[in-house]
Amino acid sequence: MKRMTLIAAMMMAFSTAHAAGITSESWNTGRQKSLNATPDLRIQVQRLLEGLLPDADLVTPMVGDAYFADINGDSNLELLATVDYSGRGFYNNVVVVQQQQGQYAWTEARNNGRSIESLRTHLVDADGDGKQELVLERFMDRYEGARRVPTEIVIYRWNERGFKDDSDAFPEYYRTQVVPALEKKLIEASSKPSTSRAVDDSEVFALEAELSRAKRRGRIK
Repeated sequence: MKRMTLIAAMMMAFSTAHAAGITSESWNTGRQKSLNATPDLRIQVQRLLEGLLPDADLVTPMVGDAYFADINGDSNLELLATVDYSGRGFYNNVVVVQQQQGQYAWTEARNNGRSIESLRTHLVDADGDGKQELVLERFMDRYEGARRVPTEIVIYRWNERGFKDDSDAFPEYYRTQVVPALEKKLIEASSKPSTSRAVDDSEVFALEAELSRAKRRGRIK
């Protein structure tokens, strides 16, 4: 009897824990670790966005990655999710959801760039003020899939309306982080043994364009 009671109690505890979802949790910074460790986080975020975003019944927002972070420094967490609307698994848009007293507000940063694999690696304190910016790659030309298209590093800063491109406000980040990394890639691409001249030329051309754009952002002459 005691064994059966113990098993029943364990099953009840598991059921309660399983039933508790991100919408029933308080989104404060003290819960960040547990929220991000939610086993079915992507699925729960998928369901939340399907009920939250307009036209979700017409174009399903497919979630690639989800992450809780305090991006405005108010001790409340925001939920960030990469979203694909094309059905191709190309997660280059970022939806941000805020929760206050059970009510949800959302905004979106649409970015014409590469698919985002991990949100946490794209959240960077780019100017050392203690707040995180969203750092993404954006295509500088029309992406057609077959050829190497130059990309630029874009820095989105959070304000009361959401993430907005404010790249020109972070020249030091471009000077110390982006430009050196691109210079290293360009040296490597220019010096490696040729395998296909067209492919090699395309890579070098793209890197030169990216470096030129980064230097302008960093105000390097």
